[in-house]
Amino acid sequence: MSPRSAQPSLPIRTSRAEPPAGPEPAAPERRRLPRWLRWILLGLGTYILVATIWLASAILASQQGLDALQAVGQDLSAENLLDGTGVDRIHAAEDDFETAHGRASSPFLAPIHHLPVIGRQVRSFATMSGAASDVAAITADGAEEGTALVQGGVPAGPERVEVLRALSDIADRAAARLAVVDVGSGEALIGPIAGAHEAFVDRKDGLEDALLSSRDVSDALATVFDGPTRYLLLAANNAEMRAGSGMFLSAGVMTFDDGELDLGDMEPTGDLVLPAGVGTTDAAFEELWGFASPDRDYRNLALTPRFPIAGEQAARMWEAGGGVPVDGVMVVDAVGLQALLAATGPVQVDDTQVNEHNVVGFLMHDQYLGAEGNEVRRDRLSDVARAAVNRLDEVDVDAGVLARSMRDAGSGRHLMLWSAEERLERAWERSGLAGDVGARSLLLSVQNQGANKLDQFLVVDARLDLGEPVDGTLSGTLTVEVANTTPPGEPTYVAGPNTPGVEAGEYVGWLTLHLPEAVGAEVVSGPPATVTGAEGVSHVLVSEMRLLPGDATEWVVQLELPESMEALTIEPSGRIPPIVWSVRGEEWSDDTTPRRTIDL
Repeated sequence: MSPRSAQPSLPIRTSRAEPPAGPEPAAPERRRLPRWLRWILLGLGTYILVATIWLASAILASQQGLDALQAVGQDLSAENLLDGTGVDRIHAAEDDFETAHGRASSPFLAPIHHLPVIGRQVRSFATMSGAASDVAAITADGAEEGTALVQGGVPAGPERVEVLRALSDIADRAAARLAVVDVGSGEALIGPIAGAHEAFVDRKDGLEDALLSSRDVSDALATVFDGPTRYLLLAANNAEMRAGSGMFLSAGVMTFDDGELDLGDMEPTGDLVLPAGVGTTDAAFEELWGFASPDRDYRNLALTPRFPIAGEQAARMWEAGGGVPVDGVMVVDAVGLQALLAATGPVQVDDTQVNEHNVVGFLMHDQYLGAEGNEVRRDRLSDVARAAVNRLDEVDVDAGVLARSMRDAGSGRHLMLWSAEERLERAWERSGLAGDVGARSLLLSVQNQGANKLDQFLVVDARLDLGEPVDGTLSGTLTVEVANTTPPGEPTYVAGPNTPGVEAGEYVGWLTLHLPEAVGAEVVSGPPATVTGAEGVSHVLVSEMRLLPGDATEWVVQLELPESMEALTIEPSGRIPPIVWSVRGEEWSDDTTPRRTIDL
């Protein structure tokens, strides 16, 4: 049998029968909306678009008004009720709010008012913008009424008291009218409407508070000027610094009666040191600073920046030294006198005309040139204060300039007031004139211990670096750089040496930090402490330093701040030159921005 030929094996394929090809299935027919419905939807879409733009323009106008109200609220103290500087801004805000209200309440948006969610937003915005227009109008009325009252200046004598009482009444009426303005409900608001409502409530409350503060201060000043009232005036020298103010180097009594005032002889506080201390009413003050005898020596009263404590003690010291009992205490420094001269005009002191432009340099430096001994300097310091006060009683001053200048001086701790009467003390506190340290405040000071006048040559820069919160705590680093730039050739009274062991031009002093201990701030580490402990609502840390001319030093403190603080306020130092601060990329000096609040 013959062999078969080998055949290659092929894969076996199977296939299914394909259905016979047929025509493609017809696509479903697209149903077009009726023309009338398409026109309705197009119109509705156009209406929604235009209505959205319309409402957005209303919100924008409202935001412009809110910005203007914020600026007014920040400045709305006595000067806006006196010289009308804020009236134009107030009317601009009123116009913006009227525009916003007109658009939000327009019949064009009437259909939207009835919608369940968006309707609430539009109705609330219309109510709020109308209320905001009312607020601006009320504020403008008060400012215009105050301006009309003092046209030509504030007179001296009994009319001064009448004007102050009238200003207090104007502010009170305006605040009362603001209090009853219906701002509308903020419930269930969303997005920009919720933000605008919240901002408006804040602005309204701020304006009302500013008016109440103006009311209280005007009434307090009327009470003081009506008299008879006696205030101990302490003249502070910024060339020799303490904590938050210059050293108190001269003292005298200022008497107010029937709208007039008189400043008696000013005496050097170095001649008023008591043989025995009067004691303190504040245990922390005694514990921290008792070693320096601040209850005997006025020059050490300002070791604490808490002027309510120092003022009360100064009044008792004055009486213990044989002085007449006083109703309050006032501190004014070179910048405070500059503010006063800005309103009254120049005064003549011996052969020198002293005005707002040269008074700071004159008191801190130029009066020492060629002076031999202390009497020349002390007499001129006292003479400038007396001349400025007397001129205030002789001329009809520009009320707005005076109020603005005094406000700026008070906010920088260049003018501070304490009253034994609780109502007046509350007014000073409310207006920022009380010179206290707040529960969320940080105050950095450099205190002169060298018996010289070198603070004017000390350059102080401070930087606060804050980290991100971890477990509710923010870590921070405070870095303070201090440089002694004293030039050669300064008079001995300025540069020394006036104390054994201290060279000419050498700065000997304390770096002092007040940190808000009451709300949980802590010092983790820092330089060796000369003095440390609790003081009021603060924790105080003091460290010594010595700097020869041309030398510099750096002071580093590690801090912990609780996130619950929410904000930290950096208080003014009262220094000339001021401290330059840097926080989170922002830089400012604490004279032009006396109090800066940092959100944590």
